[in-house]
Amino acid sequence: MKKIINSIFLVIVIPFLLFFITQFFLKNGIKINPNIYLIYFAFIVSATNYKLSYILAFVLGLLEDLLFSNFLGISIFAYILVFMILNILNNIFKNETKISSLIKILIASFVFEITIYLLTMFLSKSTLEIKLFTKILLIEISMNILLTIVLYNPLKIFKENIKGLYSKSNIYTRYF
Repeated sequence: MKKIINSIFLVIVIPFLLFFITQFFLKNGIKINPNIYLIYFAFIVSATNYKLSYILAFVLGLLEDLLFSNFLGISIFAYILVFMILNILNNIFKNETKISSLIKILIASFVFEITIYLLTMFLSKSTLEIKLFTKILLIEISMNILLTIVLYNPLKIFKENIKGLYSKSNIYTRYF
């Protein structure tokens, strides 16, 4: 029961709280903001199982598409792609350190933003503006890295609590 309640909390409640944080940036006139959903997702993927991570990728993508995008499905596809890349990176970086987390966030941000940009340009039949996109990409990745550095310790504690809940118990009695 505790696992079900925490799963609902991870997939529904926290993304909506992050939505209000994102709205704070937008209401204050900040057009380029860190992708808080992506940072949250990168930390949760390494702590939960595959099924919950896929559900979380779908919910976060759907939430971003409904709130911030003109096209439905672009963010969902981008989050699932980032999920696959994060699983590969989690296998490469077995030991979780601050540097490995920053590398994961850097790669995830890069892949996510490029996927969103290319799919949006393709679907809207717009021209690619590489110079402008590169500036925005560098600013967003820098903001994601800085926010990860600031929030690393609370997110690590949160991740360890979640990991303890979702990891399999390997306690065997002496009779087996």
